[in-house]
Amino acid sequence: MHSKSGVRVVMLLGMGAVLGVMPGQSVGQPVDFAERMPAETLLYLGWTGCDYAGVAAKDTAMGRTLADPQVRRFFGDLDQALDGLLRQAAVEEVGVEAYDAARRMVFDIFRHPGALAVIDFGFGESGPIAQAALVLELGDRARGFAADFRTVLDKTPLPPPQPATVAGRSMEQLFVPVPGGVFFGAADGKFVLAVGTETVQRLLASPSDDTPSLAGSPQMALSRKQLNSDPHTRGMCLYLDVAGLLERARMLVPMFVQEQDKQALIWQLVDGLGLSSLRSLCWELHYRGAGCYSAVFLHTEGPPKGLLAIGSATPVAEDDLALIPKEPYWGTVFSIEPGRIYAEAMSLMKQIDAEAHQEAADLVAELEKSLALRLDEDLLDLIGSTVVAYDAAENGGLWFTGTTVIADSTDPERLQGSIRKIIQAVARMVAEEDEDVSLGLSSTSYRDHRIEYLNLTGVPMPVAPAWTVHQKRIVVGLYPQMVMAAVDRLLDASPEDSLATNPDFARARKTLGGLGSSVTYLDTRRAIEQLYAVALPLAQMGLSMGQSEGLKLDVSSLPGRRPLTQHLFAHVSTAKREESGVLCSSYGPLPFGVPSVAESAGGTTVMATAILLPSLSRARALSKRVVSATNLRIVGQGCLVYANDHNEAFPPDLQTLLDEGYLTAENLRAPNDETGGVSYVYIAGHHAAHVRWDSVVAHERTDLNDGEGVNVLFGDMHVEFVEPERFERLLQQTKQRLAERQRQ
Repeated sequence: MHSKSGVRVVMLLGMGAVLGVMPGQSVGQPVDFAERMPAETLLYLGWTGCDYAGVAAKDTAMGRTLADPQVRRFFGDLDQALDGLLRQAAVEEVGVEAYDAARRMVFDIFRHPGALAVIDFGFGESGPIAQAALVLELGDRARGFAADFRTVLDKTPLPPPQPATVAGRSMEQLFVPVPGGVFFGAADGKFVLAVGTETVQRLLASPSDDTPSLAGSPQMALSRKQLNSDPHTRGMCLYLDVAGLLERARMLVPMFVQEQDKQALIWQLVDGLGLSSLRSLCWELHYRGAGCYSAVFLHTEGPPKGLLAIGSATPVAEDDLALIPKEPYWGTVFSIEPGRIYAEAMSLMKQIDAEAHQEAADLVAELEKSLALRLDEDLLDLIGSTVVAYDAAENGGLWFTGTTVIADSTDPERLQGSIRKIIQAVARMVAEEDEDVSLGLSSTSYRDHRIEYLNLTGVPMPVAPAWTVHQKRIVVGLYPQMVMAAVDRLLDASPEDSLATNPDFARARKTLGGLGSSVTYLDTRRAIEQLYAVALPLAQMGLSMGQSEGLKLDVSSLPGRRPLTQHLFAHVSTAKREESGVLCSSYGPLPFGVPSVAESAGGTTVMATAILLPSLSRARALSKRVVSATNLRIVGQGCLVYANDHNEAFPPDLQTLLDEGYLTAENLRAPNDETGGVSYVYIAGHHAAHVRWDSVVAHERTDLNDGEGVNVLFGDMHVEFVEPERFERLLQQTKQRLAERQRQ
């Protein structure tokens, strides 16, 4: 099999299997392979299979959607079309027999209960250790699956498997260089592919109360209790023994990373992220009532540390929910401490890279000086612990433009003063950069509230960020109109017009067991309706191209919008701090939340706007830097072509490249260079055979860019904007290496 085409066949085969498997008929009791895995298993992924899940999920929104005739027809048509396309390729690539065998195997994996586990790896007293397994509960199909597996193996370059007896069972052994050996075979209605004889013996032995299992281990038992796990509704389970994995990593890292400082850096990063306090992670998917319950529990040893501790333990209050309308497009409430996040991030940076931390601290100090305020005391610490964001029809926005944010503030008037200082500083930068552009702060009155907003002239700014203060809260919107709508809500909204009274939210709240320190609501039906409007023309274009490649499927097979949305309801997720860890859970019509175009675009645009405002005055300068960097890349390309023609020696100077036509005079002038001369300095003496990746080949003149740094062409031909201190260091090192080479 050719590697590239073989991979293509496998990918399409997997896609066809995923889309073609539909829920089967009623099956027996659910299988939980965690009861057969050793208690010390490091990684476990188990699934009940589509046959059982189809029964458990038949009354859910997802099950009803999949059972709709239009949806079933679409999956059937798509499976048939992909099967026809793949069979044509299989004739040349793997043969029809191997293709049919692989197709049956993929379908079996999705339909039946199975598990994938990594039990152990590393080094022991007798040498390398490796224990892992794939096990499937196939019943009468077990031996057929093993035969299909053998057929597929025949198409690989591996030697033929040989008979072996493991735990008194007839198995076959693959000859691959893996400690403990790799075995596969069918026994007791199961197919097993395992590393190590002990693994095979454990999986095929009868469960015993005397042998601790993963399901009975304290770690997983605690996690499943926190997840409110039920074997009859469980669809999938993922478990990670994080502490065990870190223990193995501490043993293996020195083998791959010899430098002590780099090893220390890795563990500083682990500690800074809070992973050292994490014992395990367990995620499960369940089908309950009309929806899907998904939850992950992070079990920590003691209170969460590092970035895991950023989230507040304070639960969301009813008053916070009342700030969001009853039927928003989307809404979220979360407790957070911006000042603590900033402090933790700076602390983590200091642990990882003291030099980078110092550079960041110097940059912050310079910024604070120009703004005449302290970033932490005068801004971040003034933002309260609760933030509410939402969009709703009453805001009158299009997609993201109705986004509204309401945040607590310990001192809203002082916070407004800090915002004004920032805007005034940005306005000065804008004025210095372009006299035709001006940034001003305007205000208007509305129902005894002073609404301030940005007024940018001279450029087509699509938003006018605005804010006002209401009691101890600051209200922010992308336009004054959105702030006005929020003021109306704060003054007039009735208790009945609250997210708490939304039926979908109330149902999810009951299923999730209350509120945590963050809550998110997504109107899934509206999100799918929006995405459908975008996806339909894209699907038509894709199918049109696919038909030219032999795909026998057209747009008429796609289901209508109503079959896809009629059973859907809102998706709600929460996160809460428990005594033994952090629990994040969600409930909705699908196993995952589907953000609407409004929310996904809104979140991005709010951040982009926050970045855009202080950057407008620098946009022209940055664009000139990009052009200048492109010039240096062209210089680098010229150097490589020249070296290819001159025994790998780089040119003696830039004039040589110009004279021999490798570049033009325009390529030697940076757009931010008003002198009209050559803008770049070339470092002669490099040779393609020995130039280091971090050697400076050429750079901008240091009098450009107002002393902020220079664009540098490095030995591996990448271009990077480098700050002055680092540039001087790199340039000195480069010249020293060239001088040493000349002396040799």
